[in-house]
Amino acid sequence: MRFFRRRVPRGPAISLEEALRMIPLKNPSAETMQDSSGELTVKLKMPQPRGVLQRLLPLPEFRTYVLDRVGGFVWEKIDGERSVGDIADLLVKSFKMTREEAEISLLRYLQMLASRGLVFLKLEKEKGTGQRLNQSQ
Repeated sequence: MRFFRRRVPRGPAISLEEALRMIPLKNPSAETMQDSSGELTVKLKMPQPRGVLQRLLPLPEFRTYVLDRVGGFVWEKIDGERSVGDIADLLVKSFKMTREEAEISLLRYLQMLASRGLVFLKLEKEKGTGQRLNQSQ
C-alpha cells in the first residue's frame, strides 16, 4: 500500500549536454581550510533560530564537511568560470578515469554538494550571463 509514500519534488529534467555546460559556483558563506594530510575541510555557516526556538533548539553555528583528495581537487577547480565539462576534462587528465566515469561521478558529486548547500549551478547562456539554479532537492 502506498498511502504514506512521500513524493519527492522533481526539478526540471535536463540533458547530459546541458548539465555539462552548467557552471558550478561555491556558496559564498563556505570557508575552506586544508590540513597537513591534503584533506580539505569546508565549513558552512548555518542559519540560527531566533527567539524562544534559539534557547530550545541550540544548533551548531557551522556544519563541517571533510573532502577527500578527489573531492578537494573538484572543490579547488570550482571557480565560477569552468563548466562541469571542463572540470570533467581535468579529472580525466589528473586521475585514471574514462571520460564517461568522470562525467557521471562529477555530476553526482556536484548534486550531493548542491543538496547540502555548498555549491550552486548556473546555466551557461551564449552571451556569458546565466540563470542560477539551486539544486537543493
